[in-house]
Amino acid sequence: MSVQHKRTSIKNKPKTVEELTAQGAELERKVSELEQSGGGASPAMQAAVMSARLTMNDEIKAGKRTGTDVVACEALFEEWKPGKYEKDDVRVHDGQVWRCCQPHDNKNNPDIEPGKSPAQWVPYHTTDPQKAKPFIQPTMAEDSYQKGEVCLWTDGKVYRSTMETANAYSPADYPQGWEVVDME
Repeated sequence: MSVQHKRTSIKNKPKTVEELTAQGAELERKVSELEQSGGGASPAMQAAVMSARLTMNDEIKAGKRTGTDVVACEALFEEWKPGKYEKDDVRVHDGQVWRCCQPHDNKNNPDIEPGKSPAQWVPYHTTDPQKAKPFIQPTMAEDSYQKGEVCLWTDGKVYRSTMETANAYSPADYPQGWEVVDME
């Protein structure tokens, strides 16, 4: 019995957000199927996920990926756990994708955690309304919403930032800086 494996070469690396999203969704689906079936991921699947994760991390650090790209592929990133982190490491925590903006080791500072430590972790935002994340109050320019980025507000609606400059206000605090996105 012969087992054939589909190999992805470097030249088939995704170029667009759509291709990247599709590949990320396919990997997420396959890993989910394996987990639900009770079987662990095969070595080949583990290698594929690791390769995709490393490629994405390299491209993020090189400035080749936007927040929209990162959020679209959040399934590729490891869950945050206490430990040592370098600048630009990406982790998922409480359903949000975060970027480390300051090297740290929370071994001696257990309170350093995404969502609680804005000096160390900033959230990624997306322009894709289908992937909108709950609003996180910005604390500095680096985590402010840029024009076109979206958030899910407490009223259940998705809002898009319309400000030409960094938007550090919520849809309630500065409604003229936001527009409701029609999701139909």
